[in-house]
Amino acid sequence: MRSHEVVLLRPNREERWHVRYYQGSSSRGFRGQPWAKFVRENELREGDVCVFELIKGARNEKKLARTTMAIHVARRRKSNGRFALVD
Repeated sequence: MRSHEVVLLRPNREERWHVRYYQGSSSRGFRGQPWAKFVRENELREGDVCVFELIKGARNEKKLARTTMAIHVARRRKSNGRFALVD
């Protein structure tokens, strides 16, 4: 199974989360403690929709390219059933 470090950020927030994306022959996705920390700190719930926006040209402190994504979260409102962006 291959893995790749990905930096996640949320618009209008300063925090950054360094998570690992795993890809195998039959499964792929984020997992592990860093991903669990991202879920917990952003209060993600079952049913939330996460949109991953690739940020082109992102570089680390050593000026090396890195995969960075902005995460936009939408949650269904109980009052009318429509989705709304979560800050």
